[in-house]
Amino acid sequence: ASSDVYKRQQYGDVYLEVKQSNFPAINLYLNFGFEEIDIREAYYADGEDAVIMVKREKTYGLVS
Repeated sequence: ASSDVYKRQQYGDVYLEVKQSNFPAINLYLNFGFEEIDIREAYYADGEDAVIMVKREKTYGLVS
């Protein structure tokens, strides 16, 4: 009988900034497991705020 060997690969937190008015991108990131954690005021050259988002560290089991 063969047995599956699992390797665990760990990824750190992933952060990103997105324009506060970019609702399609914010919704996309939310659907991928990101969460809104802060606002950076006047982050962009045009004065618009940025939404800071994070996807928390997660461990994935990979079959080799």
